[in-house]
Amino acid sequence: MALERIDRRVLNAAYDLYANRRVAFMRVILPLTVPGIFAAFLLTFIPAFGDYVNQEILGGTANTMIGTVIQNLFLIDSDYAGGASLSAVLLVVSLLGIWLYAKLLGSRTIEEYL
Repeated sequence: MALERIDRRVLNAAYDLYANRRVAFMRVILPLTVPGIFAAFLLTFIPAFGDYVNQEILGGTANTMIGTVIQNLFLIDSDYAGGASLSAVLLVVSLLGIWLYAKLLGSRTIEEYL
């Protein structure tokens, strides 16, 4: 969706100024799509932090995800302090990513991509 919003005239202006395809991508397209890329990153990976059901069903025993570790700390090991602290760390990392997005790219742009 972020690529669809780029005005073709801006890209044509880059080509008129003798920019090749790589330079036009690096200096025009990529900077204009960074808010969309970061929003897609947040919308994809924040739900995946706690997605332990799919890992249990599809991933097998070789993969370990943070949601599974937290679940095992609470339910199997009865380590409530460790599970709570790991959950708090996960929450802080998630909130830091959202705050960084809002600080660098503006909180208004996240509404445009939802």
